[in-house]
Amino acid sequence: MPQADQLLRPLDRLAPLPPPLLRVLEASAAGAATPRAAVAELARDPAVEAVLIERARLLAIPEADATGEGIVHALGPDTVARAALAASVIHAFGPPAGALDRPEFWRHSLAVALAAELAAAHVAEPPPALLAFACGLLHDIGKCGLDVSVPKSYARVLAAARSGADSLAQVERELLGLDHALAGRRLGQHWRLPRRIEEAIWLHHFPLAEPGHRLADERLIALVRMADIIARYRGIGFAGNCMDSAGDAELIGLAGLTPVAVAAVAEALPAALDEALWMIEPAGAAGLPAGDRPVRPAPRPATRRHRVELLDALGDFLAGLSTATAPGALCGQIADLYACCFLPPDEHRPVYAFHVAHPEGRAFLCPQASHADGLPVPARWRRAPAPGPHAVPAGEALRGAIDPPDAWYAVADLDQYALRPLAAADRWLGGILTPLPPDPDDPAAKAFGAVMTFALAAALDRERADRLAEGLALSSQHLTETRQALAQAQAIAAIAEMAAGAAHELNNPLAVISGRAQILARDATDDKQRAAAELIVAKAEEVARIAVDLLALARPVPPSPETLEVKGLLEAAADQALSDAQPKVPPPQVDIRIGPGCPPIRADAAQIREVIAELIGNAVRAAQGRVSIRLEASAEDESRQVLIRVIDDGPGMAEDVVASAFTPFFSHRPAGRRRGMGLPRARRCVQSNGGRMWIKSRPGGGTTVFVQLPRAMGDVQT
Repeated sequence: MPQADQLLRPLDRLAPLPPPLLRVLEASAAGAATPRAAVAELARDPAVEAVLIERARLLAIPEADATGEGIVHALGPDTVARAALAASVIHAFGPPAGALDRPEFWRHSLAVALAAELAAAHVAEPPPALLAFACGLLHDIGKCGLDVSVPKSYARVLAAARSGADSLAQVERELLGLDHALAGRRLGQHWRLPRRIEEAIWLHHFPLAEPGHRLADERLIALVRMADIIARYRGIGFAGNCMDSAGDAELIGLAGLTPVAVAAVAEALPAALDEALWMIEPAGAAGLPAGDRPVRPAPRPATRRHRVELLDALGDFLAGLSTATAPGALCGQIADLYACCFLPPDEHRPVYAFHVAHPEGRAFLCPQASHADGLPVPARWRRAPAPGPHAVPAGEALRGAIDPPDAWYAVADLDQYALRPLAAADRWLGGILTPLPPDPDDPAAKAFGAVMTFALAAALDRERADRLAEGLALSSQHLTETRQALAQAQAIAAIAEMAAGAAHELNNPLAVISGRAQILARDATDDKQRAAAELIVAKAEEVARIAVDLLALARPVPPSPETLEVKGLLEAAADQALSDAQPKVPPPQVDIRIGPGCPPIRADAAQIREVIAELIGNAVRAAQGRVSIRLEASAEDESRQVLIRVIDDGPGMAEDVVASAFTPFFSHRPAGRRRGMGLPRARRCVQSNGGRMWIKSRPGGGTTVFVQLPRAMGDVQT
């Protein structure tokens, strides 16, 4: 996914996680005990030590025991490991700079981590507690990654997600072409996180219960998703997603939980969070300055060129590689190692390496990892002839291979460098740019080139496999969403056809019943018989009105769209709702607010006025008394739509009621209620005008109905 690669390039600049922390996480992912020595080493890391010292002070731990092995003994290795993970990750991102509310985000992430750990205790064969905590804490880390990589674009994503119409991940995919789950996976690869944690980050929105979608670590992923749902249910923190979410019985079963266990976790979570907030608050508030972040150590200058030393260096290099090493990071390490092994200590010009991404046709120039003061520089890669085995002048070789030809000259003067090609099977993989040309007869240089070619080929192949897997996962997710939408549309169409047929068949019998009943009422000899006949007439007319409603639902009147000024439309709808209000019910207080620059809409005035009036009337009837209603309208730049919100402070609705609100004849009100056709008809009307309607509500929290309508293109509001 080239677009994703380009957007996420800034993540390569994030500080790496401490190596002792990675050893701790790898042990947890493998089900092994927490390595105490690694935790003690981790406790001396500057970013972690600042958090632990503050915790020791609050617990009145003697100063002599507040570092290293002493603090590990006082707090316990698992507690230190949890705090170290939180502090290291928060520290890696540095001070908040984007639109994402970092303090609230970290509160939510910590709550999910604790909920996952609490839930793991209720599972028959639980994952390691530290592993569950790590997966929960990092599950949404891609949101921070996107906030850092594309802050302005992500601010628009967060603003668009506030409507609650779609999940944050859906909005991210629509506006950015990727979501935070994929961004989180790239971060996991950059940090070399264990595979189990990386997959929990990547797949926590994946449709687990779909046939053919079985995953190796499905239970852990389902556990993390349930933990996220529990934290959001408890309203702890905020991670940018405004859409409500609920765990169904199938997801609870996949996680190995029971409804009783889920309730127990939700009950215990606030107290657990109060005990653990120290892990994120000092780190988020204090943190170390950017200049104090750990950096990759510079390579040791080599003074001799013995083969044994080269083999040792290559062995260390290969031991440090992993399946998560990205080609860009690998190129930086290749340049580092080449400088260490083949350049004299007094050579200050950096070495560069580049890799070619096929079939996208792009190449990326990367500086030495120890001299990285900028991001990889991209260029289009032309179909260059396969290189020979020997070094050539870089400027001469690359001017015809990259587009534009001077794309890399702002970084390095290619005419002053030699190019050592890295190629396999007559195909460019990349190359090394060195300020001093290598000796063509040096067997060490040949061996070095062969090893680097193999390593780069493996990294590029693995990256292509990863992109294919990511594309398949995204396609599967889109397929699931499309199938669900199609099933809903088919169900609505079936109901509409049935309603139309039923209404048509009812009309003739009703006309006969009503006519005969009217004759009986006219010829009745006493008041009792006349009243009974008139009741039959009234009920027949009521059934006839139901038939009319069914026909209106099945075959709505085609709209006659016109350009409508939104403020006037809402005022007219409010006046209509007030005139239709029942005399005994207090009239609502209706406040109309129009956002700046809100354009006109293109719709049928009478139909949309009826829709808004119906929504106001619903709010009044639900409140059974005085209610305040706010009508808001604003422009949505990304979707070229106008969003109208009908907001009331009434009693709200339960989740199951919201789910069935648009079902014909559904109503949760007692006997004597209306027929439950208002909302279904209103939504059909909005849809026929090219719009959408959805509801967000919770008991005691009021209700918001969203009506999205197309703006009048080419018109401006006066």
